[in-house]
Amino acid sequence: MTLGQRVTAAIDASGKSRKQIAEEAGTDKSSLNRIEKGANPNPGSQLLLRIAQAAGVPVGSLYGDTVRFSAADEETLLHFRGWIDEKLATIDALKEPNAVVLSTIHAVATARPTDRVADRARAPKEVPRYEIPDAFKVDGDQLVVRATGDSMVGAGILGNDMLYTAPVTPAHPAVGAIVVCSVAGSSFVKRLVSEHRRLFLLSAHPRYAPIEIDKDGDRFEVLGIVIGRAGAIE
Repeated sequence: MTLGQRVTAAIDASGKSRKQIAEEAGTDKSSLNRIEKGANPNPGSQLLLRIAQAAGVPVGSLYGDTVRFSAADEETLLHFRGWIDEKLATIDALKEPNAVVLSTIHAVATARPTDRVADRARAPKEVPRYEIPDAFKVDGDQLVVRATGDSMVGAGILGNDMLYTAPVTPAHPAVGAIVVCSVAGSSFVKRLVSEHRRLFLLSAHPRYAPIEIDKDGDRFEVLGIVIGRAGAIE
């Protein structure tokens, strides 16, 4: 490409008019036109610098220069490129379980007056280590879960957050909701979605790949619908 062609390309890419470029470069449209057509092959370094600044390109690009790095610079750039590529690599979310079930709070059925003593005798003696805050208590069995990792940060769930669930009911459907679930014996907190009759568990972080559920082979079970969260309670 000639100097004029490179100037034309820079101006076209800038999105500015030639009048605007000329004014910002301290020249006029006619002089700019002469450079583009090759009628002025040596416009001077200062004018070219101002044209480059107005067009938002390095002045070297108007001269046709290519960027060259020393061997040391190339080694440094490759090092950082490897680090960036590693950070941007897609993570297999199935290999990164991100939920720990801490406690199951069983629903307490209303006892008949004549059976209260017998019911108490049959009731489990275990006292849950964790409790459900009143704001998140609903009818049915509930879980207290600790989230781990960063795969759900986009949904406001951070590592070590406490999550509280509700059972799957018509009022709390699983599909479309953030759920605590078990896949092949591992626990996850993900958003459950259905597309073309296929189920997927989605993270809320772009680096984590969706998990497609194999209903026949993955031993998949929804344990609860997340209805509340709080900072970690030690």
